[in-house]
Amino acid sequence: CPRAGLRPEDLTDETRLAAMAMPQPLRLDFLVPETLGSDTYLIGEIAGTRVTARCAPGTRPEVGAKVTVHADAARLQLFDVETRQRI
Repeated sequence: CPRAGLRPEDLTDETRLAAMAMPQPLRLDFLVPETLGSDTYLIGEIAGTRVTARCAPGTRPEVGAKVTVHADAARLQLFDVETRQRI
């Protein structure tokens, strides 16, 4: 059974939807922000899996909030669980 992966820039809030080919909304249980000047990275969990979403610098949800983020389905990568190679 393959695993799916996305880079943080392919998972974002509504501020960067225009740049996405196929945005799909997901619910993020927000844990902690990491502010890096031009971006804020939201670190949280989706369905029990730790993820990082790259968002606009002004994005500041409250810790513990449920945040809607959007995955660019066109940028989804699939990996073989055993070999860890991209499919």
